[in-house]
Amino acid sequence: MDLQQRLDQLTTDRNNYECKDKERNRGKHVIALLGASAVGKSTIIGACKERAFDWGIESIAEAGTTGTRAPRPGDPSNYNMGVPREEAIDMIEQGEPANWSLMPTGEIYLTLPSDFPAQYNFMACLPDSIPMLKRAGFDKIHSIYVVTEVDAWVDQLASRLYTADTISLPEEERQYRPDALGRVEEAISSLEYAMSTCSILKISNTPGEEALTKTADAILATAKGLSVVYAINTSQLDMFEKNAREMYSRAIDIAYKIRVATQK
Repeated sequence: MDLQQRLDQLTTDRNNYECKDKERNRGKHVIALLGASAVGKSTIIGACKERAFDWGIESIAEAGTTGTRAPRPGDPSNYNMGVPREEAIDMIEQGEPANWSLMPTGEIYLTLPSDFPAQYNFMACLPDSIPMLKRAGFDKIHSIYVVTEVDAWVDQLASRLYTADTISLPEEERQYRPDALGRVEEAISSLEYAMSTCSILKISNTPGEEALTKTADAILATAKGLSVVYAINTSQLDMFEKNAREMYSRAIDIAYKIRVATQK
Protein backbone atom coordinates (compact mmCIF):
# COMPACT_ATOMS: atom_id res chain seq x y z
CA MET A 1 0.00 0.00 0.00
CA ASP A 2 1.14 3.56 -0.60
CA LEU A 3 1.36 6.09 2.25
CA GLN A 4 -2.13 7.47 1.75
CA GLN A 5 -3.68 4.00 1.72
CA ARG A 6 -1.84 3.13 4.93
CA LEU A 7 -3.04 6.35 6.57
CA ASP A 8 -6.60 5.74 5.37
CA GLN A 9 -6.50 2.28 6.96
CA LEU A 10 -5.18 3.68 10.24
CA THR A 11 -7.91 6.32 10.24
CA THR A 12 -10.57 3.66 9.64
CA ASP A 13 -9.22 1.62 12.59
CA ARG A 14 -8.56 4.64 14.82
CA ASN A 15 -11.28 3.80 17.37
CA ASN A 16 -9.44 0.56 18.15
CA TYR A 17 -5.91 2.02 18.35
CA GLU A 18 -3.97 1.27 21.54
CA CYS A 19 -0.48 2.24 22.63
CA LYS A 20 1.71 -0.85 23.08
CA ASP A 21 3.99 0.62 25.76
CA LYS A 22 1.31 1.22 28.40
CA GLU A 23 3.70 0.44 31.22
CA ARG A 24 5.53 3.76 30.70
CA ASN A 25 2.24 5.60 31.23
CA ARG A 26 1.41 3.98 34.58
CA GLY A 27 1.23 6.33 37.56
CA LYS A 28 0.71 9.40 35.38
CA HIS A 29 -2.20 11.84 35.01
CA VAL A 30 -3.04 13.67 31.79
CA ILE A 31 -4.84 17.01 32.01
CA ALA A 32 -6.19 17.40 28.49
CA LEU A 33 -7.13 20.96 27.55
CA LEU A 34 -9.61 21.08 24.71
CA GLY A 35 -10.63 24.16 22.78
CA ALA A 36 -10.33 26.10 19.56
CA SER A 37 -7.00 27.48 18.40
CA ALA A 38 -6.03 30.76 20.16
CA VAL A 39 -8.50 30.33 23.02
CA GLY A 40 -5.84 30.66 25.73
CA LYS A 41 -4.92 27.07 26.58
CA SER A 42 -1.20 27.84 26.88
CA THR A 43 -1.88 30.76 29.24
CA ILE A 44 -3.98 28.51 31.46
CA ILE A 45 -1.33 25.78 31.47
CA GLY A 46 1.26 28.35 32.56
CA ALA A 47 -0.98 29.49 35.42
CA CYS A 48 -1.57 25.91 36.54
CA LYS A 49 2.17 25.24 36.61
CA GLU A 50 2.66 28.35 38.76
CA ARG A 51 -0.10 27.30 41.20
CA ALA A 52 0.78 23.59 41.31
CA PHE A 53 2.99 23.73 44.42
CA ASP A 54 0.14 25.22 46.47
CA TRP A 55 -1.90 22.12 45.56
CA GLY A 56 0.83 19.71 46.59
CA ILE A 57 1.83 18.91 43.01
CA GLU A 58 5.60 18.79 42.55
CA SER A 59 5.89 16.75 39.35
CA ILE A 60 4.16 18.72 36.60
CA ALA A 61 4.95 19.42 32.94
CA GLU A 62 3.47 20.29 29.59
CA ALA A 63 3.53 17.23 27.35
CA GLY A 64 5.66 17.29 24.25
CA THR A 65 4.43 16.75 20.71
CA THR A 66 5.76 15.04 17.61
CA GLY A 67 4.38 15.99 14.22
CA THR A 68 4.78 16.19 10.48
CA ARG A 69 4.22 19.93 10.12
CA ALA A 70 7.20 22.18 9.49
CA PRO A 71 8.89 23.62 12.61
CA ARG A 72 7.80 27.16 13.49
CA PRO A 73 9.70 29.93 15.29
CA GLY A 74 8.70 29.81 18.93
CA ASP A 75 7.95 26.08 19.04
CA PRO A 76 8.65 24.76 22.58
CA SER A 77 11.85 22.79 23.06
CA ASN A 78 9.86 19.58 23.60
CA TYR A 79 8.19 19.81 20.17
CA ASN A 80 9.65 17.49 17.54
CA MET A 81 8.26 18.81 14.27
CA GLY A 82 9.17 18.09 10.68
CA VAL A 83 8.99 14.31 11.08
CA PRO A 84 8.65 12.66 7.64
CA ARG A 85 5.11 11.46 6.93
CA GLU A 86 6.25 7.86 6.37
CA GLU A 87 8.05 7.83 9.73
CA ALA A 88 4.91 9.08 11.51
CA ILE A 89 2.79 6.41 9.84
CA ASP A 90 5.37 3.75 10.76
CA MET A 91 5.20 4.79 14.44
CA ILE A 92 1.40 4.58 14.48
CA GLU A 93 1.38 1.16 12.80
CA GLN A 94 3.83 -0.08 15.43
CA GLY A 95 1.68 1.28 18.29
CA GLU A 96 4.30 3.72 19.57
CA PRO A 97 2.20 6.87 20.29
CA ALA A 98 -0.07 7.21 23.31
CA ASN A 99 -2.40 9.07 20.95
CA TRP A 100 -2.35 10.48 17.44
CA SER A 101 -4.45 12.83 15.33
CA LEU A 102 -4.87 13.59 11.66
CA MET A 103 -5.50 17.33 11.43
CA PRO A 104 -7.85 18.98 8.90
CA THR A 105 -4.68 20.43 7.33
CA GLY A 106 -3.47 16.88 6.61
CA GLU A 107 -0.67 17.02 9.19
CA ILE A 108 -0.20 14.14 11.61
CA TYR A 109 0.40 14.82 15.32
CA LEU A 110 1.65 12.18 17.75
CA THR A 111 2.22 12.09 21.50
CA LEU A 112 4.69 9.43 22.56
CA PRO A 113 5.01 7.96 26.08
CA SER A 114 8.32 9.82 26.39
CA ASP A 115 6.43 13.09 25.86
CA PHE A 116 4.78 12.68 29.30
CA PRO A 117 7.73 13.25 31.67
CA ALA A 118 5.87 14.13 34.91
CA GLN A 119 3.24 12.71 37.23
CA TYR A 120 0.82 15.43 36.07
CA ASN A 121 1.07 16.26 32.37
CA PHE A 122 -0.84 19.05 30.64
CA MET A 123 -1.54 18.82 26.95
CA ALA A 124 -3.70 20.55 24.36
CA CYS A 125 -5.46 18.01 22.18
CA LEU A 126 -8.49 17.32 20.01
CA PRO A 127 -11.64 15.85 21.58
CA ASP A 128 -11.33 12.66 19.52
CA SER A 129 -8.01 11.92 21.24
CA ILE A 130 -9.65 11.44 24.65
CA PRO A 131 -10.89 7.85 24.09
CA MET A 132 -7.46 6.91 22.73
CA LEU A 133 -5.70 8.41 25.76
CA LYS A 134 -8.05 6.49 28.05
CA ARG A 135 -6.83 3.26 26.45
CA ALA A 136 -3.15 4.17 26.82
CA GLY A 137 -2.64 3.04 30.42
CA PHE A 138 -2.56 6.39 32.25
CA ASP A 139 -3.87 6.46 35.81
CA LYS A 140 -6.34 9.24 35.00
CA ILE A 141 -7.41 11.48 32.11
CA HIS A 142 -8.90 14.85 33.13
CA SER A 143 -10.73 16.58 30.27
CA ILE A 144 -11.05 20.40 30.44
CA TYR A 145 -12.80 22.43 27.73
CA VAL A 146 -11.89 26.13 27.36
CA VAL A 147 -13.82 28.93 25.65
CA THR A 148 -13.44 32.70 25.86
CA GLU A 149 -15.19 35.92 24.85
CA VAL A 150 -15.75 35.81 21.11
CA ASP A 151 -14.19 39.19 20.21
CA ALA A 152 -11.07 38.44 22.24
CA TRP A 153 -10.86 35.06 20.53
CA VAL A 154 -11.11 36.51 17.03
CA ASP A 155 -8.38 39.05 17.85
CA GLN A 156 -6.03 36.30 19.03
CA LEU A 157 -6.97 34.03 16.13
CA ALA A 158 -6.00 36.63 13.52
CA SER A 159 -2.28 35.87 13.76
CA ARG A 160 -3.03 32.22 12.94
CA LEU A 161 -5.32 32.96 10.00
CA TYR A 162 -3.51 35.71 8.08
CA THR A 163 -0.02 35.78 6.61
CA ALA A 164 2.48 37.73 8.69
CA ASP A 165 3.13 40.27 5.95
CA THR A 166 -0.57 41.22 5.56
CA ILE A 167 -1.95 41.01 9.10
CA SER A 168 -1.39 44.75 9.72
CA LEU A 169 -3.36 45.69 6.59
CA PRO A 170 -7.11 46.44 6.53
CA GLU A 171 -9.08 43.19 6.76
CA GLU A 172 -10.19 43.27 3.11
CA GLU A 173 -6.53 43.39 2.00
CA ARG A 174 -5.23 40.55 4.16
CA GLN A 175 -4.22 37.17 2.78
CA TYR A 176 -5.17 33.91 4.46
CA ARG A 177 -2.54 31.36 5.42
CA PRO A 178 -2.77 28.01 3.59
CA ASP A 179 -3.93 26.26 6.77
CA ALA A 180 -6.49 28.94 7.79
CA LEU A 181 -9.60 27.02 6.74
CA GLY A 182 -8.37 23.83 8.41
CA ARG A 183 -7.87 25.68 11.69
CA VAL A 184 -11.38 27.13 11.61
CA GLU A 185 -12.97 23.82 10.61
CA GLU A 186 -11.14 22.21 13.51
CA ALA A 187 -12.57 24.91 15.81
CA ILE A 188 -16.11 24.27 14.53
CA SER A 189 -15.82 20.53 15.15
CA SER A 190 -14.32 21.10 18.59
CA LEU A 191 -17.06 23.55 19.64
CA GLU A 192 -19.74 21.13 18.48
CA TYR A 193 -18.22 18.61 20.89
CA ALA A 194 -18.23 21.18 23.72
CA MET A 195 -21.89 21.99 23.24
CA SER A 196 -22.97 18.35 23.02
CA THR A 197 -21.24 16.86 26.07
CA CYS A 198 -21.53 17.51 29.79
CA SER A 199 -18.93 15.16 31.33
CA ILE A 200 -16.01 17.61 31.16
CA LEU A 201 -14.92 20.56 33.27
CA LYS A 202 -16.09 23.66 31.38
CA ILE A 203 -14.00 26.81 31.70
CA SER A 204 -14.68 30.28 30.31
CA ASN A 205 -11.29 31.98 30.07
CA THR A 206 -11.84 35.61 31.12
CA PRO A 207 -9.24 38.42 31.33
CA GLY A 208 -7.47 39.29 34.57
CA GLU A 209 -5.09 37.66 37.02
CA GLU A 210 -7.79 36.91 39.61
CA ALA A 211 -9.96 35.07 37.08
CA LEU A 212 -6.94 33.17 35.76
CA THR A 213 -6.01 32.05 39.29
CA LYS A 214 -9.56 30.79 39.89
CA THR A 215 -9.43 28.88 36.63
CA ALA A 216 -6.07 27.30 37.50
CA ASP A 217 -7.29 26.33 40.97
CA ALA A 218 -10.44 24.71 39.57
CA ILE A 219 -8.39 22.66 37.14
CA LEU A 220 -5.83 21.60 39.77
CA ALA A 221 -8.62 20.64 42.18
CA THR A 222 -10.05 18.42 39.47
CA ALA A 223 -6.63 16.91 38.74
CA LYS A 224 -6.14 16.11 42.43
CA GLY A 225 -9.55 14.44 42.60
CA LEU A 226 -10.87 17.04 45.04
CA SER A 227 -13.63 18.25 42.74
CA VAL A 228 -16.04 16.46 40.44
CA VAL A 229 -18.06 19.47 39.30
CA TYR A 230 -18.24 20.17 35.58
CA ALA A 231 -18.16 23.97 35.90
CA ILE A 232 -16.78 26.34 38.52
CA ASN A 233 -20.32 27.52 39.38
CA THR A 234 -23.69 28.16 37.75
CA SER A 235 -22.78 31.60 36.42
CA GLN A 236 -19.57 30.15 35.00
CA LEU A 237 -21.55 27.47 33.19
CA ASP A 238 -23.95 30.08 31.79
CA MET A 239 -20.98 32.13 30.56
CA PHE A 240 -19.39 29.03 29.05
CA GLU A 241 -22.52 28.19 27.08
CA LYS A 242 -22.92 31.79 25.87
CA ASN A 243 -19.29 32.05 24.74
CA ALA A 244 -19.35 28.61 23.10
CA ARG A 245 -22.43 29.50 21.04
CA GLU A 246 -20.99 32.86 19.98
CA MET A 247 -17.61 31.36 19.06
CA TYR A 248 -19.35 28.66 17.05
CA SER A 249 -21.44 31.17 15.12
CA ARG A 250 -18.41 33.37 14.43
CA ALA A 251 -16.32 30.38 13.33
CA ILE A 252 -18.94 29.43 10.75
CA ASP A 253 -18.90 33.01 9.42
CA ILE A 254 -15.09 33.02 9.24
CA ALA A 255 -15.01 29.68 7.44
CA TYR A 256 -17.47 31.04 4.85
CA LYS A 257 -15.30 34.14 4.30
CA ILE A 258 -12.19 32.01 3.83
CA ARG A 259 -13.94 29.78 1.28
CA VAL A 260 -15.16 32.81 -0.68
CA ALA A 261 -11.72 34.45 -0.60
CA THR A 262 -9.88 31.34 -1.72
CA GLN A 263 -12.29 30.75 -4.62
CA LYS A 264 -11.62 34.16 -6.17
